[in-house]
Amino acid sequence: MRKLVVVFAAMLIGACSPAAPATPANHTITGTLSFRGFTASGATECTGAYSIADDLETGMQVVLLDEAGTTIGAAELTNAGRDVVSDNTHGDGGRCTGAFSFAAVPDAAFYRVRLGVRTSEQYSKADLEASGWNLDLLIK
Repeated sequence: MRKLVVVFAAMLIGACSPAAPATPANHTITGTLSFRGFTASGATECTGAYSIADDLETGMQVVLLDEAGTTIGAAELTNAGRDVVSDNTHGDGGRCTGAFSFAAVPDAAFYRVRLGVRTSEQYSKADLEASGWNLDLLIK
């Protein structure tokens, strides 16, 4: 009987002890944005037939959304400008490019990136894990 009381007391103490807080998974998502189909108006300027090309500039906000559309990260677009050398296969004079990085990103089932009024397709957590938490977005 005494052994049963000791075991029961140990179970109560374990059940009443605060559980260790769950450590949220934090990821860093890095990526690039490319936009084809613009008219070259200068050595590094990014202007085009579509409004996104005119809006693409260093410092603009890039937002990360989860599957519910909730903002879970924000970053600034860096190195935005015209990249003529890397891709001229379509005869469009090059492309507009920029980079972004989201730090301390929590786990979510799905992720989307929003730049201005445009939102990327949805990427699953498995997609991002497979890519090393890197996204290369292309706006056509």
